[in-house]
Amino acid sequence: MKFQQILTLARVPNVPTVWSNGLMAWVLAGGQTVHWPALLAALAGGTLVYAGGCTLNDAFDARWDRQHKPDRLIPSGTLTERAVWTLGIGEMLAGLAALALAGPGTVVLPVLLAAAVLFYDYRHKQNPWSVVIMGACRALLVLSVAGVALGSIAFSPQLWAVAVVVWVYIISLSLLARRESRPGGGFLKVLRPQWSVGRWVGEMLAAIPLVDGLLLLILGAARCPVAMVICLGLWPLCRLLQQKYAAT
Repeated sequence: MKFQQILTLARVPNVPTVWSNGLMAWVLAGGQTVHWPALLAALAGGTLVYAGGCTLNDAFDARWDRQHKPDRLIPSGTLTERAVWTLGIGEMLAGLAALALAGPGTVVLPVLLAAAVLFYDYRHKQNPWSVVIMGACRALLVLSVAGVALGSIAFSPQLWAVAVVVWVYIISLSLLARRESRPGGGFLKVLRPQWSVGRWVGEMLAAIPLVDGLLLLILGAARCPVAMVICLGLWPLCRLLQQKYAAT
């Protein structure tokens, strides 16, 4: 298996959005810069859980993809289902281990995150409410990193509100993604007549760091202005990666 194929399975253009989610959560939870090893471990863990979830999504969807997306890595014969299953499970377990080591007192949150990701992968084709689960995955990612920063799950109302904002944004994006193969219409057509729905989905995915940066600006820029600048800088990185790899 080539490294480029691993990045493709992991939907690498979206990985910087995991970093911005985590960095935003860390700052708003009051995480200290002197504890940067724990922050890096939490971000690495979140990244691996995300990559594992995306990789396993291809494994769960292999039969459907053979009929509807034959160019994907499994249906095209580029990779075997077994190889994708092995990689995805390995990434998921490594991510859980990293998050558990970073915050041993809050391990329940990464476990809930992994469970939500696996449930989404398993049922998202049959479940009309899967967008709610998708949003919950991101909200749990935010809370998992916040838990590492706090050392507990006694979250402030502010952190719960931030998790809800992320949850709602991802639900909105996921609902739009269901229309990805259709041309844009309605309000979106007025804003950008030449953009397809797929283009809007890509732009909204890339804009997640902008949402995180805005939340930091409103709620916590004074605590760590560098974090806000980093989040804003991850937006063009997402767009750059989308030029080479598929984001969905």
